[in-house]
Amino acid sequence: EKAKWHSDWLCFTSIALAHGLCFIPSPITGFRLNSKSYGNSSLLKEKEQRLVLRFMVNEVMKYKDNLKQSFILSGAFTIFGSAMEKLLEAEIDSLPDGSGKLIQRNWIEQYYRDKIPAHGFSGVISRRMKEVQKELYSLKQTERLRVFIYGAGLQTSVLLKIWEQSSFPKIRGIIITGTNEKTDFNGYPIVSLESLPHTEVDLILLSSKSFESEMSSNLDESLPTVKRLSFWIKELTRL
Repeated sequence: EKAKWHSDWLCFTSIALAHGLCFIPSPITGFRLNSKSYGNSSLLKEKEQRLVLRFMVNEVMKYKDNLKQSFILSGAFTIFGSAMEKLLEAEIDSLPDGSGKLIQRNWIEQYYRDKIPAHGFSGVISRRMKEVQKELYSLKQTERLRVFIYGAGLQTSVLLKIWEQSSFPKIRGIIITGTNEKTDFNGYPIVSLESLPHTEVDLILLSSKSFESEMSSNLDESLPTVKRLSFWIKELTRL
């Protein structure tokens, strides 16, 4: 119960690492993208999210050695991105010994060093870019094309790696809503949506599986004429 909106993840991941898993290369179910769902809406509550992550870290570090080591070796907790990193940085002294090993800080570089995987975030991003390649290459002809990414989460880290391997212009910056104590994300400058003039951006890549609809609404208000590419809810694309 204390794992709350991550209880299914903790349950399924524990079972998989304890007893094994297999990959079925075809869709056998579906899921609903809704930013107002229990899990997604709760992700925005930073204090509550930290409490849930803290509980799961303590829980996993109490597992039997074999299962605990599987969690460490798999880097499964890395999926929680900056929220997990902040927890480990701020509260590492009060967490069980070895908790810092639960995430792999350089996994993006290692994972995308060779061929881009066709599954997960990378598969969705790659397929979507292929679907709109004509429009993207048409935009590429724009002199000094100014491209930004809206969103600063796990998907953005993956998107940056895929974009860097393409022939498109370098990303100018990472857009966020509101303010943030950090000034850069993976070496790219962070800019607030509210401070970005429409004259300084040609294309925005939406980078959030859960919040594309909210991002599009924000852009309709702030930057209504700027072109944008969505990866999950395709009808939100404006190219």
